[in-house]
Amino acid sequence: MILPWKFWVTFSNNPRGVLVRKDEMPHFFSSMDQYHSGKGADVSRWCTLHSGYPLVIDRRTDKRHYFIQFPRVCIAGGIHPDILRQSLTQDFFDRGLPARFCFAFPPGRRRKWQEDAVSEKLKDSVLELFEELWLLEPDHDDKGQTCPQLLRLTPEAKKIFVAFFDECSERHWEVPEKAESSLAKLPGATAARLALIGQLAHDPNAETVTGEVMQAACDLARWFVNEAIRFFETFAESAEQHAQQRLIEFITSRGGGVTVRDVMTYFRPLRNNKDEAERQLEALVNAGRGVWQEVKGTRGPAAREFRLLLQFADAVSAGFPNSTYETENPQTQTPSTMKVEKGI
Repeated sequence: MILPWKFWVTFSNNPRGVLVRKDEMPHFFSSMDQYHSGKGADVSRWCTLHSGYPLVIDRRTDKRHYFIQFPRVCIAGGIHPDILRQSLTQDFFDRGLPARFCFAFPPGRRRKWQEDAVSEKLKDSVLELFEELWLLEPDHDDKGQTCPQLLRLTPEAKKIFVAFFDECSERHWEVPEKAESSLAKLPGATAARLALIGQLAHDPNAETVTGEVMQAACDLARWFVNEAIRFFETFAESAEQHAQQRLIEFITSRGGGVTVRDVMTYFRPLRNNKDEAERQLEALVNAGRGVWQEVKGTRGPAAREFRLLLQFADAVSAGFPNSTYETENPQTQTPSTMKVEKGI
């Protein structure tokens, strides 16, 4: 069972939150309701946890009762894109589970050895920051119970957030169906939380979120928007389109240009298959995604090289787009009513 009673005990003993870290995420999805014939409440509980609503758990077997006022949980892990396509069934989409994840789907790159390492000074600075964040104390309500502190937005930060919210609302009608719910969650649930993290990392004792931090948070959230759209678009691809996209990503990883020999040597799906490598590269040329160029060799005659057109190479990674609005200093300093929580 994905949410055993020990999980709730851990929640109760850690009001600051819990991290669920999985090297491989397929187990997380496949174990949903596995002991309930697919009729359990695991998905609903995880969706509720994302919203931070209070949870009440009553166990009939041993009469245990749990009430978690401010549940906090973060889930992190990796999964191969093809496995994720198989794991995310339509039922998960109908219940809104994928919309609660921030997907990062960067193109593959060739690994190169580097001597660069994280400096001891930077390590010490990060540890010092974590210690300062750990020492933050919760607020208390009128009954003396602990509750999160609130960080309000400055007028400039509110203006940036509102612009990003409206931008997502406009894009909502233009994205693939499976990405619609993600776009709905990203402004409030993602941008605001990223702003909270960024502001406290900048100043653990901050009481407001500044415009500069909110701008950075919205830019990062916008990148996650583009990654979600790009990823969910692959769900509508045919097998041939999916294979073509993988070939484009391979070409991009090699600088945007490959020969037939490169493809049949280094691209696993077409290894030792010269005829199919030539056919698929020719198909990209016919589709207007690239061109053939003559490359003069040092030994022997010139060889043909396929060059991917720039716009298709750029489209492989969503990247950080420029903001569609400009931040201006507001002329009137009206108090903002928006706020984000400062964790307990």
